[in-house]
Amino acid sequence: RPETQGEDHVGSAEQAGLNLNAEMKALEREFGELPPQEIEQLVDKLVRQWSGARVTNFLPLLVERYAREELRGKVRNRESATG
Repeated sequence: RPETQGEDHVGSAEQAGLNLNAEMKALEREFGELPPQEIEQLVDKLVRQWSGARVTNFLPLLVERYAREELRGKVRNRESATG
């Protein structure tokens, strides 16, 4: 699959019937040191991972939680590599 660009996560989220704008903004604020595209790619991956879920009420919460966990790991890895 080619690299995700810009609004691709919106397409995946819309296909799953989700609105992730608030979650994306929260993640981008918290992880401002990471490129927004990296956050968007991760969110897109998580949305696609759960795209077949029968119950979608909690998917935005789950996507944000798992994205935050993975992004924290990326930040830690970058910090340990540079210092």
